[in-house]
Amino acid sequence: VGYLADKYGRDKMCRAGGVLFVVTAILHAGTMSWIGTDETKLTESQRHYSLILLGTVMALWGIGGGIVSGPCQALYADSTPAGERSSYYHYLFIAYILSSIVGPVVSIILFQKLGDEWNLYQLGVIIYVGLGMEMVNALLLLFFDDKKALNEDEEENSSDNDNVSAINPTSSETVITASSTNSEEQAQLEEGEDLSAPLLSREEHNSQDHAGGATTGRRWIPYIIFFASLVFSIGSGMTVKFFPLFFKDEV
Repeated sequence: VGYLADKYGRDKMCRAGGVLFVVTAILHAGTMSWIGTDETKLTESQRHYSLILLGTVMALWGIGGGIVSGPCQALYADSTPAGERSSYYHYLFIAYILSSIVGPVVSIILFQKLGDEWNLYQLGVIIYVGLGMEMVNALLLLFFDDKKALNEDEEENSSDNDNVSAINPTSSETVITASSTNSEEQAQLEEGEDLSAPLLSREEHNSQDHAGGATTGRRWIPYIIFFASLVFSIGSGMTVKFFPLFFKDEV
């Protein structure tokens, strides 16, 4: 997908994913309509083919998500100023969290309104609502445009402005820095340190005491993060997907 996005454009890949989402939503709705709302009327053959169709539709949803994810992330990153990118990714993360909360809440409200029986009719209504939301998402993908992303000059200007602000502090910041430097020198004189020694060598001497332990600790960080993510993913796969069955059979 990354190769195709670089060759043909990220916006084209996003639009291709949007078209696939629209087709998949139509196929999903057609499959639900073919299954019907009365499970007692389904023959063994219909049950078998309905599972195959639903599995195919789920696979298409996954393929569409794989097509869209990378190009969308890249286009989003290039559409934000370099100096403010962390803030925009913070907003994106909030949007992910809120959507993962709102979706289940909407399902709960619909189940309460429909009677909470978990029959084919109620499940179909909730799936149709979700498909309607997916259609909105798919249509928005059709309007993505590489030409509206920030070019390198605009990002450099934004970065230069941030650097100028960092290099030229205000007078109050200069006064605070000077006073804190004088306080540090006074404390070093009281402790008997030689201020005539180069500042760099003094900083190196102070940092050497902590370098060994910090280096050893940092080395384990990627492994700890990988192991934690692996355990979290395995636990989610073993539990989250089966919550609906638990609520259907036990609650």
